[in-house]
Amino acid sequence: MINTPCFILYFALFLSSAFGALEYVEGEVLIQYRFLHGRQVKSAPPGQIRKTFDALSRSAGRSVQWVKDSNRTTEELVAQFSADPDVECVSPNYIKRISTPLRFPDDPQFAEQWGLHNTGQLVGGVSGVDDADIDFTEARRLMKDAPSSVVVAVIDTGVDYSHPDLADAMWVNSGEVAGNGLDDDGNGFVDDVHGYDFAGDDFIDSASGSTANDGPDSDPMDIDLHGTHVAGIVAATSDNKLGISGAGALKVMALKTSSDGEFITDGATISAMNYVLTMKARGIDVVAVNASYGGAGYNAVERSVIQQLANAGIVFCAAAGNDSSNNDPLPHYPSSYDLSSIISVAATDSSDGLSSFSNYGLTSVDLGAPGSSIYSCLPVHFDSSAQVRQGAQNYSGEGLSYSGITPSNGVSGILYDCGIGNPLDFPAGVAGNIALIERGVLYFSDKVSNAMDAGAVATIIYNREGESGAVLGNLYRPRGWIPSVGITRTDGLVLAGQVGQPVTVINSYNESTGYIHLDGTSMATPLVAGCIGVLAQHFPTETVSERISRLSSHVDAIPALASKCVTGGRINLARSLDSDADELPDWWEMQYAANLAAMDGTSDLDNDFVSDLGEYRTQTDPLNPTSRWKIESSAFSGESGVALRWPSHTDVHYRVLASDNIVYSPFLAVSEDIPATPPFNEWTAPLTNAPKLFYKVELLWD
Repeated sequence: MINTPCFILYFALFLSSAFGALEYVEGEVLIQYRFLHGRQVKSAPPGQIRKTFDALSRSAGRSVQWVKDSNRTTEELVAQFSADPDVECVSPNYIKRISTPLRFPDDPQFAEQWGLHNTGQLVGGVSGVDDADIDFTEARRLMKDAPSSVVVAVIDTGVDYSHPDLADAMWVNSGEVAGNGLDDDGNGFVDDVHGYDFAGDDFIDSASGSTANDGPDSDPMDIDLHGTHVAGIVAATSDNKLGISGAGALKVMALKTSSDGEFITDGATISAMNYVLTMKARGIDVVAVNASYGGAGYNAVERSVIQQLANAGIVFCAAAGNDSSNNDPLPHYPSSYDLSSIISVAATDSSDGLSSFSNYGLTSVDLGAPGSSIYSCLPVHFDSSAQVRQGAQNYSGEGLSYSGITPSNGVSGILYDCGIGNPLDFPAGVAGNIALIERGVLYFSDKVSNAMDAGAVATIIYNREGESGAVLGNLYRPRGWIPSVGITRTDGLVLAGQVGQPVTVINSYNESTGYIHLDGTSMATPLVAGCIGVLAQHFPTETVSERISRLSSHVDAIPALASKCVTGGRINLARSLDSDADELPDWWEMQYAANLAAMDGTSDLDNDFVSDLGEYRTQTDPLNPTSRWKIESSAFSGESGVALRWPSHTDVHYRVLASDNIVYSPFLAVSEDIPATPPFNEWTAPLTNAPKLFYKVELLWD
């Protein structure tokens, strides 16, 4: 175990001047003792609550606690614990910020992802420079086809795990039964299927009209859009004929630490890190944490916790910040902690320049990654496709923010008039059916909540008198709401005349608006975290330092970063996978040879007249001369012609050629650009009048 002493006692002498201008949660501190609970920790006085982070404490060999005191200020608490000889370090519960990105709506397509593949295309109104990217398309040819259980933990505003491009990329806690209200796997968290919400959700309390918080729970659904966008950059599902591609075939652990989509506290993030360590100790292969947030507050406890993550084999990827400032004299935490396990990430643009908003630092920022106008997932509820159908009539609508999502064919039931949505307005028959509600008097969240209590499966809310257009409602927070659609007053009054008739409510995923362009080091960082995940898949025995070195030692040096970060370069995933640039991935060479020098593009270790490069591309054994890529079977049908079958793998295409005389006649292409359908391709030749034909299959790599 690496001991990481904290020097907060010196810092605490200058408390009011040192953090007086910084944002923190009043009456809260984070402390680390000099010992574990084997020695009795002093009991909490009245009005004080102490939460112990068990996994972190065991990892550090010291008790780590989050203290909340309703009777003391933060300054008083820091002074109190600084004077305690049993306390090693104490820090305020600093508030850090999620970056506020710019948004550019556009249609989803891979060409929008210039950071993965840049041909100089126009993205977000800006033309790029050819190859100013991470060489993702080249890297795909260097990756394994096998599925992976590698996990990247995203500490953020939450993740919309229902997004069609993310649903298959979400980490699933196999030890937990969803929705049964039990801690099935005994890890201390109930129903933590995809992660956990450590911040709760802020909402407007209808009784007082003030902001309230519903507290931590098992649902890490995005309170904003930031975390969903980040998750898409890490691991949006590739090759599903939908939207975009993430950095790799990874799993996302959703750890929600913001209650409002803007602010994030150290207490919540440390709680999330404690969860990561808990699950890592239980065998979950978490290899990286993505931290797309930050602020000016130095927290010795947070620094110590990040070191515990490193000791467990987890890389910490942190955004350098969006203040266009130099982090060397003006640190930005957590990216500026002096820990070798942290990768501090600046943002680059599509011309390989430093993004105008990006922080930098010759000694404090490690490298750059694409972060301007980055295209990724938007929570489904932000711009759903909403309408109401009654018979042959369609009524256009607007899904309420955070509303439940339906399949494309919607949910159906009998329509009931439920007044303005007071509890007594709902007839018993609405259970299992559709509630029609007029806008007014109550908050939208109260109307829908009352409908849910009455058993309705969906709500339709129409505008009040004097209001034009469809209702644009907000339910304030994710809460497992039923589908709720707002319509115009005119359409609502028409539907009121159809009470008792069947209706269908549709609030479904809208593929054309399910993605968005955002700017920020918040967008650059998950690309780095995703690359670390890919490297962990292919080099599972490498340590944290080796993994970071593999990425940082193979950046593309670019002039814009020459004096702005440690490496002076932007990440290149292909170079990290193929460090000797021989078109053979390092992991494959290490599998079959003693070292990288033993193989290259022209070597032939088994002397079978097929180069090792050819063996890799056809996925045959380079040490076995009888291992050849060949047509495995052929069959002839008098009705359909000759059928060929051969082994195939992803990211390649094939061509079939034929000749009537292999000595005197050339082979001519009879079918071009056949996509791979792993694990085998099958192709049937058309019937011809030729007495005899010879066929061969070619693999098309470029």
